[in-house]
Amino acid sequence: MSIAAHEEDWIPGDSLATRVTVVRATLGINRKELSERSGLSENVLQSIEDGRSVRDAHKKVSAIARATGVSREWLAFGGPLSEDGPTPEPPGRGVSQPYRNNSISLTLEPAASA
Repeated sequence: MSIAAHEEDWIPGDSLATRVTVVRATLGINRKELSERSGLSENVLQSIEDGRSVRDAHKKVSAIARATGVSREWLAFGGPLSEDGPTPEPPGRGVSQPYRNNSISLTLEPAASA
């Protein structure tokens, strides 16, 4: 895989693929761990992150949102990112703890309804 040269200050496209990748990187988990948490296969997660269409995408988005604590609406449709870092409540735990990654820090909030 090669990385194309980008102009300075480029911004990645706002897609489901990008959002799932950002969530995984922010939480510091690999595809295998997200697979175990969400009940989705690693192949399905790779397809999503590669930008390929998948059957019943809405169900898969819901599974990823539940597994990571991120807003389902943001994951499905995108929206602004916060600068403070996400604080989702991981499944099976009673106390919300911040997730931090040394390279990415953001907070994912539900998109405002029109």
